[in-house]
Amino acid sequence: MVTKSETLSFVLKQVIPAQISSTIPNVKKEFMIAKMFDHPSLVKYQDLFITPERVIFQMEYCSLGSLQLLLSRESLRGEQQELPEVWDILLDLLCGLDALHRASIVHLDIKPGNIFITPDIKRKRRVKIGDFGTCVYSGSLVSEDGDGVYIAPELVKSHNVRADPRNDIFSLGVTLYEMGTHCDMNSQIWTKLQDVGQRRELQWERMSEKLQEVVARAVQGIDERPSVSALLQEPALKEVAKKHGVVLPPVTAYPVNEESNESCAVSIEGRNDSPQNNCCFVKERNKTRKPIDTELISIRRRLFT
Repeated sequence: MVTKSETLSFVLKQVIPAQISSTIPNVKKEFMIAKMFDHPSLVKYQDLFITPERVIFQMEYCSLGSLQLLLSRESLRGEQQELPEVWDILLDLLCGLDALHRASIVHLDIKPGNIFITPDIKRKRRVKIGDFGTCVYSGSLVSEDGDGVYIAPELVKSHNVRADPRNDIFSLGVTLYEMGTHCDMNSQIWTKLQDVGQRRELQWERMSEKLQEVVARAVQGIDERPSVSALLQEPALKEVAKKHGVVLPPVTAYPVNEESNESCAVSIEGRNDSPQNNCCFVKERNKTRKPIDTELISIRRRLFT
């Protein structure tokens, strides 16, 4: 359930799990990962409440819904060509993924249903990546899969595979294909995207050649797949960034298993003013915030060790 505030600045997302005790660790992990970032392309989480029956996230309100909803509306109108603002959306997604990958976080569930849209003063709309419940530390063993028609194939074809930022690139490529063709994703399309021979059977004519090239690069095998940083060097994306006055992040090799002895900058404590004694909330330990790089490493160490 999602409840809007009167000012529409945030929403309350309510989750009622079958067993609250087994859900709490993942819920806390999701919240602490989200709180690591203050980025225009990532949904902001503001608070977390845990009661004996339910979990409530207080988070940024994205008033235009999800990318999945937008694509559904466009399909109902009979649209079959790529979204006019597909490059704007791609720029936002890559900038959001760049922030995650620089912090050694792999999302593992990039898909239209986890991409949210907000109005923007300078352009029609801006998109943000949300739902950090499947995020893991880059290099850690992956025990849970994302959505079956968006997930990177190496995560389902191998056992004891370790998370890699390029897992998100494959999911991004599938999402771009959906934005470019308005085809409803299914296992057949997912399989054909991985095979160069079968790929020719897909609806490539519905999208521009430039977008075709990006999708084809993104769905390659993991060893040939580009990083977010490499994709941001695409001339078409540089043009979009220049048009909107966006400063692209510098080219980088994303870290894996970065070590730090810092303690966590976020704590979870009992809430004294709650009507229920065992209701919990998450708050910052110190009002004086440390520099962002140190804080990211601090929280990562608490989450993944």
